[in-house]
Amino acid sequence: METTLNSRFFRVQLMLVLIIVTVFSVEAYDFMENGIAYNINEDGASVEVTYQSPTQSGYSNLTGDLEIPSSVHHNGTEYTVTSIGDLAFFRCGGLTSVVIPNHVTKISFRAFFECTGLISVEIPNSVKEIDNSAFYGCLNLSSLHIPGSVESIGALAFMNCCGLSSITVEESNAFYDSRDNCNAIIETSTNTLVKGSNNSVIPSSIESIDMFAFVNCTVLESIVIPNSVTKIEKSAFHACLGLTSLTIGNSVTSIGETAFSYCKGLISVIIPNSVVSIGDRAFSSCDRLSSMTIGSSVSSIGSLAFGCGGALSSITCKISAPQNVAYGDPYHIFDNGVNKETCILRVPMGTLELYRTTMPWSEFTNIVVEGDVNNDEAVTSADVTTLYDFMLGNTNEAPASYDVDGDGVVTTADITAIYNVILGLQ
Repeated sequence: METTLNSRFFRVQLMLVLIIVTVFSVEAYDFMENGIAYNINEDGASVEVTYQSPTQSGYSNLTGDLEIPSSVHHNGTEYTVTSIGDLAFFRCGGLTSVVIPNHVTKISFRAFFECTGLISVEIPNSVKEIDNSAFYGCLNLSSLHIPGSVESIGALAFMNCCGLSSITVEESNAFYDSRDNCNAIIETSTNTLVKGSNNSVIPSSIESIDMFAFVNCTVLESIVIPNSVTKIEKSAFHACLGLTSLTIGNSVTSIGETAFSYCKGLISVIIPNSVVSIGDRAFSSCDRLSSMTIGSSVSSIGSLAFGCGGALSSITCKISAPQNVAYGDPYHIFDNGVNKETCILRVPMGTLELYRTTMPWSEFTNIVVEGDVNNDEAVTSADVTTLYDFMLGNTNEAPASYDVDGDGVVTTADITAIYNVILGLQ
């Protein structure tokens, strides 16, 4: 009896699977013309471009240049093409260029997702909405023009478009702009930079760098974040592998999680005194980062925020009360290969004991007062004299404490740094 019931149950399951497959096979699209599938919209007069197969692996035969027609004929009826549907050209890696016709108003979710061979796309002045992840992972897309008609650009719409070197927005667009020839997309109403490129220059009117704005801009070498910016959001510059020069403006108050993670070309970072919070893994896996300055206002540091790696040799921390900082995980702020025995931690005068007794700072072996080159736990003119003696050749060895500014060499700049400490300019 039990065997019979199991057999019947199996047959019912099999029938349900066959029914589902049949329905999908029938309803995947309404008709095809010239190798492209279409669904007829509710108005009966227009169509949406759709995918060929519910497995989302159709159109494998599409290669080279594609010009989507503005209208198609089927069974004696002419239909206007008004949208590119969800997943329509999902992973069509052979496409190199796409021309979208004038009547299209929407480019839907993942419409051109991971079209890795796509170099150019013409978006007409009829498109109002570019949906989430519409062009995600189009690695070779080199230029992008947003027409005046676009009113909405979804999250991750152009994420991982690593090859973008030129971005422009039509001047007539009321919602987005590319002011000052910045090579980026800016949300006009909020002054938020939502998508950058390998050649972006951030205008001085920008207030926020959006999530994922520069993700995988691997050719971006230098960026200056102006003083107008107050927030750097999550993963804003994640995996900018070629980034070697970074300037963070003195109005930034928060650096989001993974904001600069995997920026493997960064050598030095100065976090200004305006910054209050630093998110989880903000600078993790920055393998070449050798020196870092942490501003005086930081009150929150996330887990693995500075999990940079073994190259980190100098940290200057200007926080005066490290015991009051909120740590995401005080045991894992500097993990991921940071050598706490050789890395020098420079701290403000009068805070040495606080750092020696507060995690995660207490894990460092070499904690010194910033500017205290003669190790008397004070910063005075005697430290200047010590450096002068070394530079005049009166002493032969230069302890690590002599390199006050942490740039790896002992020069007059270190003397200037001591004077700045004495005068309270740092």
